[in-house]
Amino acid sequence: MQIQEDFSFLAQKDWQAQLGEHLNTENETFFTEQLLPVEADGIGYCVDERPKMNVPEMQDYKRKAAFVGGAAGWVALYMGFGQSQDEAFASTRKMYESLGWGNLEFHIDNEHGHIHDAEELANRNSGCGFLGVATQVFADMKELFGNSYAGLQTPEIDGSSVISTARNAGDVIVPLEGDHKTANYEARVVVNTHDGMTLDRDALYAENPAFLWDAWATVNPKVLAVFNEISGENLSHEEFYRLQAALHLITCARLNALNLGEKSNNLVMLTPGTMR
Repeated sequence: MQIQEDFSFLAQKDWQAQLGEHLNTENETFFTEQLLPVEADGIGYCVDERPKMNVPEMQDYKRKAAFVGGAAGWVALYMGFGQSQDEAFASTRKMYESLGWGNLEFHIDNEHGHIHDAEELANRNSGCGFLGVATQVFADMKELFGNSYAGLQTPEIDGSSVISTARNAGDVIVPLEGDHKTANYEARVVVNTHDGMTLDRDALYAENPAFLWDAWATVNPKVLAVFNEISGENLSHEEFYRLQAALHLITCARLNALNLGEKSNNLVMLTPGTMR
């Protein structure tokens, strides 16, 4: 895997223009037509393309905007800027409270369909692919960006500990089922900037699976101001956007879900005004 080569454009001033050169535009109209309004404020469980398990606690789940790792993504980002896991959880809770994002959401899985016992599932602290590769992803970003982000570090992130901490705190743990559809890059990696809109990944999983980042919900002045205040950083809007883009795209690459090559390009961006 050639992370530094494939994502070197992210370290350039014109990274957004270069990102456009990697997009699959053939699927843009389809996914744009699938957009639905979010049903609740806040950030959902992850960008994962797999559907939620059909269990009682998920029956009334409200559709929310998607961010890599869900609340785990924010815990990881605060750890990436020097905080301990406990401090990062406290910062994430403060962030959610300040933004009115409601409960922190994380996710596990049923080990790709192999776990059927409710008690075993209730005690499972793994299954989040992001947490499985997060330590490597931050190392990738540090190497990629060098000193561009002075405060960025390479934290050791223990995914099992993160989920266990969330469970003990009574946070929402969303169970997912099924296999990743990453063979031959079947799933699309979607970046959505349509304000207030998201995708129903449960409904799309069978034929049009999507790893989804609702960038409109996390790259905006309000979120940036809160993140800077809590982290002690002074990131610009462009730096915040680039940081999140790297987190999302490199995570998907580490999970073998993203290919930026010409033959199997599966990165789709949904932007208002660009319907084809």
